[in-house]
Amino acid sequence: MAQDFGLYTKITGGQRIDLFGARLEQLPEIWKILVDAGMESGQAYGKSLRTVKSCVGSSWCRYGVQDSVAMAIKLELRYRGLRSPHKFKLGVSGCARECAEARGKDVGVIATADGWNVYVGGNGGATPAHAQLLAKDLDDETLISYIDRYLMYYIRTAERLQRTARWQEELDGGLAHVVDVVVNDSLGIAADLEAAMNTHVGNYEDEWAATLADPERLRRFRSFVNAPEVADDSIMFVPERGQIRPATASEKAEAGPVRFSSHIPVRSSIASTTKGELHGNPDKPPPHWTYRTHHVGGWRARPGRSVDTTRRQGFGRGGCGLLRPVGSHGRSRRLGSPGHLRGCGQNPGHHKVPQEEITSRMIDGARSGLHVVRLKGGDPFVFGRGGEEIAGAVAAGIAVTVVPGISSSIAVPGAAGIPVTHRNVSHLFTVVSGHAPLTTSEFTHLAGLGGTIVVLMGIGTLPSLMAGLRGAGLASVTPVAIVENGFSHSQRTTVATLGTIVHASSACRNPAVIVIGDVVNLAGEHGLTVPNFVADAYLQTA
Repeated sequence: MAQDFGLYTKITGGQRIDLFGARLEQLPEIWKILVDAGMESGQAYGKSLRTVKSCVGSSWCRYGVQDSVAMAIKLELRYRGLRSPHKFKLGVSGCARECAEARGKDVGVIATADGWNVYVGGNGGATPAHAQLLAKDLDDETLISYIDRYLMYYIRTAERLQRTARWQEELDGGLAHVVDVVVNDSLGIAADLEAAMNTHVGNYEDEWAATLADPERLRRFRSFVNAPEVADDSIMFVPERGQIRPATASEKAEAGPVRFSSHIPVRSSIASTTKGELHGNPDKPPPHWTYRTHHVGGWRARPGRSVDTTRRQGFGRGGCGLLRPVGSHGRSRRLGSPGHLRGCGQNPGHHKVPQEEITSRMIDGARSGLHVVRLKGGDPFVFGRGGEEIAGAVAAGIAVTVVPGISSSIAVPGAAGIPVTHRNVSHLFTVVSGHAPLTTSEFTHLAGLGGTIVVLMGIGTLPSLMAGLRGAGLASVTPVAIVENGFSHSQRTTVATLGTIVHASSACRNPAVIVIGDVVNLAGEHGLTVPNFVADAYLQTA
C-alpha cells in the first residue's frame, strides 16, 4: 500500500508503522486498505494513548521473568482510543534491565519474579521525568485495576494539556495522595473509576472504520470543498534515500510554481538555473524554468505598483508583455525595456483581439524562451478570461504563475469614495457582467438578494438593466452611480437613481463601473473621499 501511494514509511521506536506523504483526499482509501487488512488507527496526533512499548520478555530473552509482549498487547487493547488531557504512553519491560524504558512513560510496568511493579508519572520531552513506584509485585488482574484507576483519576482531575508528571507534582500530597486514592481507595471511588474504564473498553470503535461508514465525515476529506476531485498542487516532494520527503522552501522556489495539475510532482533532482539559461535555445529548454507565463492583475492599482510587480515577475528577466489595459492611461510606457509590449484588447479606438489569438501569442512567446507577462485590468479571474488563458497555457505544457489583482468591481467604486459594503448599510455585494442582458429569473434573484449590485461593462445594456431591476421590484429611488475611467485623472462619477440614471448617463462611456444600492449615498460622507492622485476627478450629480 505504501508503494502504491508513494508514502514515506518507517517503524518507530514506539513500535508503530508511520506512513507520511498522503494527501487529504487519499486518506479514506488508504484507511480502507488498512482496515480490511486488520489494522487500525494508532492515534498519532490524538490526546490519547500513543503507544505501549515492550521488550521481547521471557519469550526470547534469557533475562526475562514475565511475558512483557503479552502484557503490552493486553494493555494496548484496553486503553486504545482513550481520550485524556494530554497524550500518554505505556511501557512494559520483562525484567529490571528495562529495555522498554518503562520508567520514562506515563505508566511503566516492570516484571519481577513475583509479578509486576507499576510506576506512574514519567515522560520524555523537553522536561523529562522518571516514573515513580505506585505498587509492586502485583498479579495481572490487580495491575490492570490499578492502571484503570490511575488513568481515569488523571483524566477526571488534570487540567487540559497537563502531562501526568506535572499533574502528580501539583496534586496536594503528590505521589502519596495518588497511592491513597488508587491503591488504598481513600476517596471510595475505586469501583466508579474501574466502571468508567470498562465503559470505555465496551464502547471502543476504530475511528478509521467509523469514518469510512459515515458519509458526513467522509465529506471532510477533500482539499477543496468546491472541487472534491482536485488535489492540492501546493504540496511538493523530493526523493531521499529511495523515499520521498517534503520539499524545502528553497527547493520549491528552484522548481518554480506548479498550478492546475491533477497530481503531486515528485522531482528527481534540483537543477540550478542561471540567468543566461533563461535566454537559451528554445529547442533545448533550461530545466524547471521552461515555457513560463505570468498572469498579473492589479492594472488599476496606484500608478507604479503594478509596474514594479511586473518587472519582478518577468520583464527584468527578458520578458514579453501582453497588455489588456481598460482605458488608456499611458502606464504601459513605464514598463520600458527589456520587455516587449503588445496591446491585446479594449484600448479605446482599437479593435479587440480575439481570445484564441491572445492565448496563441502567450504560448508562442513562452516557447520562444521569453517570460510572458499577461497584464490585465483588475483581477484576471473576474470577467478577465484568466481561467481560459491559463487552461490553454497548461494544455500546451507551460507553467503559470498567477499574481492576483484587485477587481475593478471593488477598486473603482473605492476610488470614487463608494464602499461596496458598509456596516448597517450593505453586508453583501453581487458582481454582474453587463455584456449580455439578464433573464427575468436572474433579475428577480438579483433584486431579491439586496445589498449592493456592481455591474461591469454595462453602459451598453444600461436601459434594459435598469428596467429589469425595476420590474423585479427594486425601488426607482434606489441610488445608482456610474464611475468612468476609474483610477485616472479623467475619472468621473455620475450619481442618480434607478429611475433617472439612463437619462443622466447619456454622456457616459466605457470603461465604467455601475454601482447600485444605498452605499452610493456614502460617497463623500463619513470621511470617504477619492485618493489624492484622482482628487481632481469630476463629480457630476444628476
